[in-house]
Amino acid sequence: MPAGADKLRSFVGQQMSGQRKVRYTFLGVRDSALGHAGYTPTQACVAFIFGSGPGGSGSYGTAGGTSGGSGGAAGFKKVFLRPGQGLSWIVGTAGASSSVDPSNGSDATDTVVAGAGFVLTAGGGKGGKTNGAVAASGKYSGPWDLARNGGDGGAGGSTISGGTNGASSLPGGGNGGAKSGSGIPAFGGGGASAGFTDKFEGAISGNGGNAGFNTLSDQGAGSGGAAIPTAAGGSGRVIVYLFVATLL
Repeated sequence: MPAGADKLRSFVGQQMSGQRKVRYTFLGVRDSALGHAGYTPTQACVAFIFGSGPGGSGSYGTAGGTSGGSGGAAGFKKVFLRPGQGLSWIVGTAGASSSVDPSNGSDATDTVVAGAGFVLTAGGGKGGKTNGAVAASGKYSGPWDLARNGGDGGAGGSTISGGTNGASSLPGGGNGGAKSGSGIPAFGGGGASAGFTDKFEGAISGNGGNAGFNTLSDQGAGSGGAAIPTAAGGSGRVIVYLFVATLL
């Protein structure tokens, strides 16, 4: 997602390429990384909505062979709002750290944006499994203008050389986390979050967590499986950029 207001001029220019010229007057930005929020305009405006689901956490097991959590989905939508026609959203909660040996990772909850006549979902990632099964990626749903699913978590291995890296979410998203194995069956890496770095200047996405470590996960990405308590998944996010649009 665009990282800040300093990227807005380029971002808006990309949105209007090939169309009638429009002057955008910036009204403000609403940026949420957790919980419920919303916005109700007092004048007609245009909202550029970006939403990303949080990541699932990897599975913990000292015997090895556990899988990584998967990454969250992401979406973009442009909406025209009349005065009093509000938006509301809830940012999903990332999958919590796994701290009991052995234990599956935790699923993230979905990020949801609602407005007049539409509901948009950027699905949260799923938790890794002690049996090494792949954690399926977070899925999007609803009438986004552009949306992508996250990356699957990497599978745990039955041997030291087994297992898989977390899946990347390309184009536009992050890279999957690396698998890891040292003397015990390998752990799967975390799946990447979806994103739009190929579409919008200043966009960001999250890389999956590497297996075997308990390090903070990137935005929307899954954490890797490990023989120690695993990291939580990366946080979700909603950013809404608001403009008044005037035809030239």
